[in-house]
Amino acid sequence: MRVSISSIFLLFLSLSGLCLGQEVEINSLPKKQLSIKGLKLNMYDTDGSLISSENGNFPSALLANPQLLTAQRIEVRLSTFLGEEKIRPQQLQLIAESRASGLSAFAQISKRDAVFNGPITLSMDAALIKKFTGEQAGLFELYLLAADSSASQGLRWNLGAFELVAPSAAVASSSPLFKSATSQELSLSQKPEIRHIFRAAARRPPAAVSVFFSALVLIPLVAVLAYVFGPLGVNAKGFPTAFAPKMAAVAFHISLLAMVGVLAAFWIKWNLLQTIPVAMAAGAAIFVSGYFSLGYLASHSEKQD
Repeated sequence: MRVSISSIFLLFLSLSGLCLGQEVEINSLPKKQLSIKGLKLNMYDTDGSLISSENGNFPSALLANPQLLTAQRIEVRLSTFLGEEKIRPQQLQLIAESRASGLSAFAQISKRDAVFNGPITLSMDAALIKKFTGEQAGLFELYLLAADSSASQGLRWNLGAFELVAPSAAVASSSPLFKSATSQELSLSQKPEIRHIFRAAARRPPAAVSVFFSALVLIPLVAVLAYVFGPLGVNAKGFPTAFAPKMAAVAFHISLLAMVGVLAAFWIKWNLLQTIPVAMAAGAAIFVSGYFSLGYLASHSEKQD
């Protein structure tokens, strides 16, 4: 069976029209209303005992400026519905906003509440407020925000206001963004000096003892040199007479003396980092000058044979 290109194109347009028509029909469905039911607001003391409990419906305020101390907390329990269906909304936050600075702290739905089918619990305490706004006291507005993509609109519920009481007046006047001149001056004052206790230096023998033993170490070297240059005598008959070999031999012996001086300096004063570069330079000079000196001696002995 032969199918023309035009018929395939018309079929494609028909399928596209059906898909577009179905998309418009789905998007045009009316969304349901998001609601909050069974809200209960509790205030707990530092030992976990219940201070007060309030029940209410949207949009009534439940707090009338109660004081919230450092270790006390406010707990909100509620259920959210989309129409008549109980849901977990995509966004649910309990927000405490400072009237003085406008800074806010928020608590959101936990992972446990996201899968648990019971009421949702949100808590707000002084430690959480301090985390977001710093050491700030005064009146805070408490809001509850709820939103979901399946709902026609979100909810913003003003639950009232409470007064956060700081542990001291000095702490109450400080804030990371709104510091008074006095608290800023105190925070920039000079800190106490840090004193370190170092280990006492180990006792060492007098310098005369070190000099004495150094002399004992040098005595064998001095004795060998005295014997070589004294009774034994120095045989200089094989020393090169030509200019280039002679300079190479002189450089070889000077390089050897320089290496001995480097080792002596390392023993007396230098550290390893100071010694290595100089020793490498002296070693390179010994290698080059010794190579030419020994090469001359080898060729000179062959000519004599």
